[in-house]
Amino acid sequence: MGLNGWIRLVCVLMGAVVVGGSARGQNDPLADRTVASWDFEERELHLEPVPMRWFRVNGGKDVDGGRFPAWNRAELSDAGAVSGSWSVMLPTRGGSTAMRLASGVVPVLPGARYAVTAMVRTEGLHYSAGFVRAWTLDARLDVIGSSVAISEPVRTQGQWKRVTFIVEAPEDAAWFQMELLLLQPDEIEGFERAPAEVVERDFSGSAWFDDVALVQVPRIEMRTTRAAGIFEMPEKPTLEIRIEDLTRRPLDALVVVYDIDGNEVARRSMPRTQMGRPIEWMPELPGFGWYRAILNVSGDSATLGSVRADFVWGPTLPRVGHPRGLGVVADMEGVDAAALEAMLRFVEPGTIETAVQPERGSAGTALAAALLEREHELIVRADAPHFVDEASMRSWMGGVADIVARLGERARRVMITDSGDEAAFWDSKPPLDLGLLRAALRETVPDPIVMLPWDLRHLENDVALSADGLSYFVPWTAPPGAVEIGTREWSSASERAIVLEVAPSSMGGRRAACESVSKKAALAWAAGYPRVLLSDPFVMDDGGVSASPELAAWRMMAHTVGGASFEGMLPTPKGVRALIGQRADTGVLIAWNDGAEPRDAVIRGYMGEGPFRARDIFGNEVPFEVNGGVVRMTLRSGPVILDGIDPRILKFRSGIRFEPKVIPARVERLDGDVVISNPWETPISGRLRLREPGESAWEFLPRVIPFRLEGGESRGYAVEFSFGPGEESGRRELIAEVEVRGERDLPVMYAPMPIEIAMEGIDLTTAYRFSPRRDGRAENLVISAVVTNVGSQPISLEAVAFAPGFAGRQAPVGKVYPGESVTRTFVFELGSATLRGKGVRVGLVEIDGTGRLNRTIEIDP
Repeated sequence: MGLNGWIRLVCVLMGAVVVGGSARGQNDPLADRTVASWDFEERELHLEPVPMRWFRVNGGKDVDGGRFPAWNRAELSDAGAVSGSWSVMLPTRGGSTAMRLASGVVPVLPGARYAVTAMVRTEGLHYSAGFVRAWTLDARLDVIGSSVAISEPVRTQGQWKRVTFIVEAPEDAAWFQMELLLLQPDEIEGFERAPAEVVERDFSGSAWFDDVALVQVPRIEMRTTRAAGIFEMPEKPTLEIRIEDLTRRPLDALVVVYDIDGNEVARRSMPRTQMGRPIEWMPELPGFGWYRAILNVSGDSATLGSVRADFVWGPTLPRVGHPRGLGVVADMEGVDAAALEAMLRFVEPGTIETAVQPERGSAGTALAAALLEREHELIVRADAPHFVDEASMRSWMGGVADIVARLGERARRVMITDSGDEAAFWDSKPPLDLGLLRAALRETVPDPIVMLPWDLRHLENDVALSADGLSYFVPWTAPPGAVEIGTREWSSASERAIVLEVAPSSMGGRRAACESVSKKAALAWAAGYPRVLLSDPFVMDDGGVSASPELAAWRMMAHTVGGASFEGMLPTPKGVRALIGQRADTGVLIAWNDGAEPRDAVIRGYMGEGPFRARDIFGNEVPFEVNGGVVRMTLRSGPVILDGIDPRILKFRSGIRFEPKVIPARVERLDGDVVISNPWETPISGRLRLREPGESAWEFLPRVIPFRLEGGESRGYAVEFSFGPGEESGRRELIAEVEVRGERDLPVMYAPMPIEIAMEGIDLTTAYRFSPRRDGRAENLVISAVVTNVGSQPISLEAVAFAPGFAGRQAPVGKVYPGESVTRTFVFELGSATLRGKGVRVGLVEIDGTGRLNRTIEIDP
């Protein structure tokens, strides 16, 4: 069980440590589990500077030569305590400080599990930290190395903080030992110093320790029966649970399974008769996706421990054979081979980015070779260290070239990262001479491709242009639309990849994170990126390795767009996205609500003969209506994948457009074109009928357009049109009602044609407020209209306003020059009583022309 699983135990232990050396009371639920405890309240019985059965760890003559110099003297202190008056203080005057429990004092049971808990605070420490370290000894009082465990670092500047960690007693364990520590930075495990780095140390400050205890706890284990918790139909997720307690005290256990939204979906209570032996449980789940199981164990009215197991469950999908498209970043650090194998079978990624390190010999190379044997496309990533001279740089390049030579020409994509500071890429220079590296690689493989990582938020510079390819990094905080914006800014590098960052596991909103990464993947595919990678397919914590929630969604997207070609966007209402794809066997539509009102988040229309199947990003069936090939489906924030469509029909619908898209707001006859494209290889003919937006009254000449197109032909059909002086400006939608005859007659289809009505060079901004009246009656409604000339020519205008139940209002604006803004105000007396929940139309009339701009402002109820 990991540290996070013991939070409940920590809460129970707070305030439950023995005081003054007395035994625990009969009402204490943990009395039978506490092996030893120290509250250091012994001054009346013990006058030595250190507690009984503890001793200082001292040695070395100076700060650099000894870990625990003699001048750092741990001692009992009455300067502050959690319970009582005394605690232990570990000061520093340079170097580290330690106080250790004597050996042969606290016995332990072989095979048992123990929790060490302590209260710790520090003052004056900026670089050092307080720790508690513990281990077991064998019968000869030798340290058992596999049992050594240490707490998290504590640096609190005066506040007490509880630390808790687990110590496992191996079968040869006989005794327990621990020490209280103040460690300088370079004494902390895992510390690495860069070349020429000056290590900062503390030469003053202290750490205090109080209420230290050793508690025997149950051994609580829960894991999935599949590596990394990855399950695929027809197999169902199965949990293996084991609870052992050498105290033989009665225990109760409850397992609860939660879905990705935090809703409870299954639970099981475990009777005491099942303790001590493995138990398998297959929970009944409502559908595919990501789940979290939490096992709580209690006894004697106290919660003793909690563990969790995360898992994903996906539907059976056809094997696609590693097509180019969606892939993953896969490294072996912290991930066992079984978990990696399970992920590869589950997702079938086309491209995999993996790390190799020349200075570490074969580290990572074996994994890269294994991936190539599975016929995955590979991007080899190498972290360039800081080179002291050109010779060291050339030596490192030679190591990279040797690795590529061993892997073969299918590993010719090599991405160089800066192990010291990634900002170097977009701030100054690459970490090494890319030309020299390219030459070194060319001696081992033909046409090597040297790539650099690039941040979405930075424009490309000369460094980017010096590389053969770029791998763009999209932070998890970036909205899906950032992929499209970045695409317009990025250059067309010969080799391009895009890496989508996974949200930290500590963040909430797991469904939103899965939906976001799915949308980004779909938009990157639509933008033409041949390689779209998920940054972290696994979640790694002290409980082990499990599949990330995003991996379940990534699998569906990988199988949807893998090997599929992007065929265009389906015209939809504002705030709805719909991407058309073509696979060898069928067409696919990926659609979602991107901010539309729920009533508008609907796709409808004839989409072919089917059969159709709609699923969410985890593979669950999504309801929809279909009648004679006409599909109607309500969308939500998460992408829906609709299989079985005829992409040519949707391409035909999406290829119908009205030009120009921006129509001048003028009360006169205007000219336009209806463009129709034939996506079929054979000729088509038919009729197209134009319909105006909403309840507007437009005139079209002709309104009905007969057409005939050869295979693959596009043609514009001229049309004259006009609309009334009250026509609303802004984004509108014309509708094309189309009858098509070809190899077979198709049902009548309706294709939206988005347009925008605007007055050239003029921007109109409206706002409203309520103004109190002196007579105390209902407030007046005040409408403000700000007119800005954003064009290059002056224009003379008049402002007008129309409200239900009121006479029209006019306000001369006069001549507005380029760059000038003019504000006009309209007052509707007592308007707050009659105009709430209604619309007020504000307009501009061109004095010397036919321009007429209208905008309706909605008044809140």
